[in-house]
Amino acid sequence: MNMYDRSQYNPSNRIGALMKAKAYRANYAYNLKRKPFATEQTPGTGGFTRGLDMQSQRLFDKGAAKARSESFRPENLVKDTN
Repeated sequence: MNMYDRSQYNPSNRIGALMKAKAYRANYAYNLKRKPFATEQTPGTGGFTRGLDMQSQRLFDKGAAKARSESFRPENLVKDTN
């Protein structure tokens, strides 16, 4: 390259593309070396909770507690004196 061409050459657009390519290659190399995701999962629960069984048991217990508390209430609040 002669002096005139060197003075006209502006690599600023190319620098961004090179940095992007380097970042992509570094990320790709990292992903090849890292340990894969290995947490056990089961459908519907995420593998961390008992899921719908726990919810249905909780609702059953709440219903039983409500029925028990209602059984202690008197049937007539005001006694009929007639």
